[in-house]
Amino acid sequence: MHQKRFLHQLVPTFVVLTTSVWLIAAIGSSWPWLVGGAVVTAVVTLFVGRVLQQRALQALSDLATAADHLARGELSPKLAKPDVLELAAITERFNGMADVIEQRLRALLAQSSEQRAVLASMSEGVIAIDLQQRVISLNRAAAELLNFAQGLAAGRPLQEVIRNADLRRFVTQALASDDPISG
Repeated sequence: MHQKRFLHQLVPTFVVLTTSVWLIAAIGSSWPWLVGGAVVTAVVTLFVGRVLQQRALQALSDLATAADHLARGELSPKLAKPDVLELAAITERFNGMADVIEQRLRALLAQSSEQRAVLASMSEGVIAIDLQQRVISLNRAAAELLNFAQGLAAGRPLQEVIRNADLRRFVTQALASDDPISG
């Protein structure tokens, strides 16, 4: 990959030098000045190319760092728009994606808080379980009815939380059926 970058830097220089040699042949006696000008042009071209390359690499590095933060759930500040047009477009899309993720996360948190408030205020016992019959959550009323500590229930097998065999059978039957079950 380093070799590829080096070749990309040499291509503009080669074009400049080739043009300069052609001009030298055409002009004749002024060739020392033209060679000097070609060398200066080549050095300036390499310098400008290197500066532009560093800017692009820095923008890509910033984008990769921001993506790592976002992947860890850290909503980092907006990325600055780089000078390179193509990278600016990618950065704008990344910032837009981060905004959408932040909005959805806020909506999910609000919805979760609302659900918790509803479950906490219910006088009926409510237990949420997964298909492997592990407790996802239970409200305060269910914890009191089952005589089980509410904070310790999450992730536990249903058999540990519900000790009543009839109630466990009812839950197993409800999980196996697509239709409502009354008990």
